[in-house]
Amino acid sequence: MFIALTGTIGSGKTTVAEYLITQGFLFASGSELIATEVTRRNLPVTREYMRAIANELRSRDGNAIIDATIVQVASGPNAAIGFLRTKNEIKRLREKVPHAFLLAIDAPVEIRYDRITKRGETKDMLNFEDFILSENLEATSDDPDTQNTAYCLKQADAIVMNDGSLDDLYQKVRARHREVFAKFFPDETERYRQLLEA
Repeated sequence: MFIALTGTIGSGKTTVAEYLITQGFLFASGSELIATEVTRRNLPVTREYMRAIANELRSRDGNAIIDATIVQVASGPNAAIGFLRTKNEIKRLREKVPHAFLLAIDAPVEIRYDRITKRGETKDMLNFEDFILSENLEATSDDPDTQNTAYCLKQADAIVMNDGSLDDLYQKVRARHREVFAKFFPDETERYRQLLEA
């Protein structure tokens, strides 16, 4: 089973990734690769530098980030990658892993802003106006190798609205997980349901 994650800033994508890891998924993130490159260049890991370096890497090879991410989890029977942000990454996912399930995470903007301020990461030190500006910069683009969150959400096989508690989020992800399993392993769906409920 292969799940790819996308979604809006502060929606809970990393929380979903951490949950999938507890469920036995191998996980790799393009964001980690980008942060490593930002650090290698002795730059602060801010949202602006992350976006700029990601766009630079994609301009050289639009598939570099997603290909490297897929390779990191290719050996696992259950794999998940994050966090797809461009048209070409979605296209590449469909080419390289046709059976992948694209799961989008979203939440109301006020909740997402509250979350990023609470997590206190350097890249998230933004006032609300800058947060909206950053979100708008990532929302749409005519360049297929530049962030386009709106397109990614439209291409998702399912969207989880993360507007409640952690337990609510996990329950919604489990429901999507069951859908994925039923889609790709219809003969084993009942056995899988029993395992989840055990």
